[in-house]
Order: sequence, then C-alpha cells, then structure tokens
Amino acid sequence: PLVLIKNQNPKYVRFFLFSNLNDEEWHTPGWTKIVTHYNYTRVITHSRYGKFMGWKYPQIRDNCEAVFYMDSVLRPSSNKTYWDAIANYMMNDNYDQVMANKNSYTPQEIRNTITNNATHTGNLTKYLINATGFMQHTHPRNRTGIYNEIQAIQWAKKDFKKNVKALMNWFRSQPEGFDHFTPVYLCQSFGYNPNSKVFQMIAESFWEHYSLEIDSWRDQPLWSFMLRRYLVRPTIFPYPQEALWKELELENFGHGNHEYLSEADVKM
Repeated sequence: PLVLIKNQNPKYVRFFLFSNLNDEEWHTPGWTKIVTHYNYTRVITHSRYGKFMGWKYPQIRDNCEAVFYMDSVLRPSSNKTYWDAIANYMMNDNYDQVMANKNSYTPQEIRNTITNNATHTGNLTKYLINATGFMQHTHPRNRTGIYNEIQAIQWAKKDFKKNVKALMNWFRSQPEGFDHFTPVYLCQSFGYNPNSKVFQMIAESFWEHYSLEIDSWRDQPLWSFMLRRYLVRPTIFPYPQEALWKELELENFGHGNHEYLSEADVKM
C-alpha cells in the first residue's frame, strides 16, 4: 500500500509491499518490504492478508495517517491534491460521532441483533453507518448485486464452480439472510484510516471467514456481504478510478490472466 506518514509537514508517502520473499530473493528498491510467513494453503490467501489486514502491523498502524491499497497492476496518480484531500477526509473518521447518536447501533449491537434475532426488520437504511474512515469505488461494471458479481466470476473463470457454490451456500445459511442486490464495491484499490474502528471491524470479520479457505478466493463478494452484515456504507471516492490509478499494460497478467481451473492452480 501507499501510505501518508504522520506528523510530517508537508506530508509525504511511503510504499509498502507484503511478500513471502526476503531481500536476497527479491530486491525492491523504493519499497519498504514486510516479509510474511503464514500457513495458508492458497497463495491467494497469503497475498490478501496485507491487503485487508495491513493495519495490524505497527509500522503502518502507528506511523501512517492514511493507507491506500492498490493491486500490483495499478500505479497511483501523481496528483498530490487528490491524495491530500482524500486522506484528510478519512483522518476525520466520524465513528465516535455516529456511535454517540442514540438512534444508531454500535457494531457489536448490530452483531448481537443478528445473532439473537436472526434478521433485521424494517427499513435497513436507517441503521446504516456512513463510514468516513475508509473509501472505495462502486463496481465500475454496474453489478446489480453480489449474485451478479458471482455470475461474472464464473463466466470469467476467476474461480471454479465448486468454490463459488460453497460461498453462495454459506451466504444463504447466515442468520441475516442473503440479499442478491447487496451493492458490490471494488477491492482492486481502496483507502482507509488504519485506526478506523469500523474498517477494522469489517476487515476482521471478513478475514475470519476468508482465511478458512473453504470456498471462493474472490474477495469482492464476501467483502460486500460483510459491509451489509454490519450495515456499513463506505464513503465513495470523490474522484473517478481512472483519475486516481493507472492500470499498467502487462504482457503477462497474473496466473493465465487470473483464470483458474482447479484448486491446484492456487496452492502454495
């Protein structure tokens, strides 16, 4: 991730990357490398830890005011005005103000309500936490919901049928139910305040299931499901995706253009 460092005027950025390769195996000038070693069976799971749980590392949580995650095929814009504006907004996380509202549910109350009462009733919109502590784009291909995203995953061979079916079965087995039209947010890039309690809650809940490696390795459906589970609505980036990131033109993009045919394709 690209991060803005605390207590610096003017602010400056550092680039962190997460890898299981040390410097002798992969030299990365200009990047601060965090070497990770986990026991996950899928290489994709290993790569996702830094993506969603990077805030747990002290060198990020204690030193960075804002974090911008980007997939390795993206390059950030050089427009400093954009990044400063977004970072300043996320740094003013409204979690405390939202939770002080007596008509709001705290994250734990939401979870307890789901567990004890099985479903939310009435107009869910009034419960939504409008989180300023992190930002995303909605899916650029105008997905109609999670189910539509899962259909696209199968069509593009980004995962295989067994895993996708298992994820759908898990969604449908959850006490709050499954809404096919839950909004889908883009996880190719996003920004967050590393101390945002709302972002941390969503990320930990996401990782609790994702790291089990029992169904799909695609992260957008599960992430969007967790946002709905806790009735959280991320702030949408004020600038379009193409203004913030440029996608690199690579001849070899991931594993066969990220098309997978079996579990063996993603084993460590």
